[in-house]
Amino acid sequence: MQYKINDKPKSKKEIEVTISPKAMENCMIRAAEKLCSESPIKGFRPGKAPFNIVKKTFGDTKLWNEGCYDAINKSYFKIIEKEGIEVISPPQVEIVKMVVNEPLEYKATVEFLPEIQLPDYKKIAKDILKDKKEVKVSAKEVENTLKSIQKSRAKTVRVTRKSKKGDEVVINFQGKIDGVAQESLKAEAFPIIIGETQFIDGFEEEITDVKEGEKKIFSVEMPITENEKKRVEFEVDIISVNEKELPKIDDDFAKSLGEFKDAKDLKIKIEENIKLEKENKEQESIRIKIIEEIGNKSNVDLPEILIEKETEYMLQEFKAQITQSGGSFEDYLKRINKKEEDIKKEWTPQAKKRIMVSLVLQKIGELEKIKINPEEIETELNLYLSRFGNELKDTEIDNIKIHISNMLKNRKVFEILEK
Repeated sequence: MQYKINDKPKSKKEIEVTISPKAMENCMIRAAEKLCSESPIKGFRPGKAPFNIVKKTFGDTKLWNEGCYDAINKSYFKIIEKEGIEVISPPQVEIVKMVVNEPLEYKATVEFLPEIQLPDYKKIAKDILKDKKEVKVSAKEVENTLKSIQKSRAKTVRVTRKSKKGDEVVINFQGKIDGVAQESLKAEAFPIIIGETQFIDGFEEEITDVKEGEKKIFSVEMPITENEKKRVEFEVDIISVNEKELPKIDDDFAKSLGEFKDAKDLKIKIEENIKLEKENKEQESIRIKIIEEIGNKSNVDLPEILIEKETEYMLQEFKAQITQSGGSFEDYLKRINKKEEDIKKEWTPQAKKRIMVSLVLQKIGELEKIKINPEEIETELNLYLSRFGNELKDTEIDNIKIHISNMLKNRKVFEILEK
């Protein structure tokens, strides 16, 4: 077998291959076995007819062509492995010459993972790390968190008075647009906390100062699509008005939450947790700045197929999120008045950024000769299984191990950049 590799634009390579008839003898034997397996010859078991009988039955041309396809497949993967080409899409094969008992000639055009040229990534990281902020926690932040915990432990007491700010009002409602009831604007036994503004603008005001058993009809303006608003008429039945009784924040309250000595200890732990959360957030922000700046100053020609795959992956992720929340992707497209291709086009810059981040991390890992020990992977895997359960298939565990390995490599890359 002889071959020649030609570099093409956009991270493509063209492989020109010539294979002599003698080098294809084993391919012809496999082709004969395949033909008489798919179409058994009378008097012989499937796949067991003698070569000459198969040749006579199916003809020289059919046998030769089948053998050539086998030769193309085997030779292509052999070349890819030998040359260490990381292909990212199936090859586009062009048969130049396929004549019985003459050398086979073909071309295979492949797209491969592009080589990325990095800037001085350690200097970039060092410059950005100078802007890292010192994390501080205010007394107000601790107090707000404490109040949030207090609210979560509040008792709900049904009352007969009119509703006011802070009350939970449980309602049935139906929304209509242009007189037509909308299934997406209907709910039963739906709780709303007045004053938290987590529902439709203007809705909470309409269910303030109402009592259990009352019925209200009112309209509010709300977005129907990204660019359109309409007035929606709501029919609301007040099922109940509930008052929130907040527990007293004292030592007993602190002890009821877990291993806290007293209220003072609870506040200290809250402050520590807030600080840790803010430090992690600041670290994540700095890491994103570092890796994106390295990507911006790197030189690489991204193949279109890589961008297409990433936008498709992002789209499938988004579809899954909508489905999990009980929605429909088709309904979402109608609401925003867009097509699937419009979304993918809008997401292309973000897809390119994600690809660059991945390539940068991978390249730095190679340059820094980062290796992950099997013991490290097993430790993280056991931690994962202890959290999410042990009843996983072998294929799922293998995928998790790959994810863990990549995560550990990325972690070590950032540890190097943050030195």
